[in-house]
Amino acid sequence: MIIYKRMLAVILAAVLALGLIACGATDSQKEPSMEELAALLVQGNLDEIYLGKVSQEYLDLIGSTEEDARETYEEGLSYEAEYFADYFDIDVLSDPLKEQIMDLYREIYSHVRYTVGNASKLDENTYVVKVDVEPINVMELAMDAEDTATADFFAKYADVDVESMTDEEYEAYDAEWAQAVIATVQAQVPVLAYKPGVSLAVQVVRGDDGAWQISDSDMGDLDEQMIYYP
Repeated sequence: MIIYKRMLAVILAAVLALGLIACGATDSQKEPSMEELAALLVQGNLDEIYLGKVSQEYLDLIGSTEEDARETYEEGLSYEAEYFADYFDIDVLSDPLKEQIMDLYREIYSHVRYTVGNASKLDENTYVVKVDVEPINVMELAMDAEDTATADFFAKYADVDVESMTDEEYEAYDAEWAQAVIATVQAQVPVLAYKPGVSLAVQVVRGDDGAWQISDSDMGDLDEQMIYYP
């Protein structure tokens, strides 16, 4: 599952970053340095994916729109909902259930903590941006509480042969399990805390086409740190 989640983050980062090119400045403006542009790209990318917020400066930089940014944010939530279903062994991810999980992640995402630092030049094609992240522990809390929180569910089905269920019966069983898991995670959001902070070096690299983008592997590493999954 770790590889799966990393790949989703990489997809988002790659699509977002391809438009980054050095901007020209007007006579009354100081032309931004590549160090400033690299830091802005990383900051904007993270804000877009996890907070659904973007600055006009960032949108101008990557040639995007607020509508595009909203779509990217929703796409990220959709990917997280799929990961959530896989992580908690939910087999049937109906559209209403997916929306419910996406809403849960909207709330969790609102608590993300990251700080984007200054960028430094590594070589002609690479700049490095320091990002400090405090991983959210809500899934760890949910896993610790799972046995107690889902006790009624398991008691209800203790003497039921799941393998002999009809498709309809299994879908109802799976949906009930999904609701038990969602309720367990939701109950931890008000009391969530953070794991010890980590610092990551995020590379912004120039491709063969001259465009700058966040390193795929570094974006995956960032995504893994935002929410801690035991």
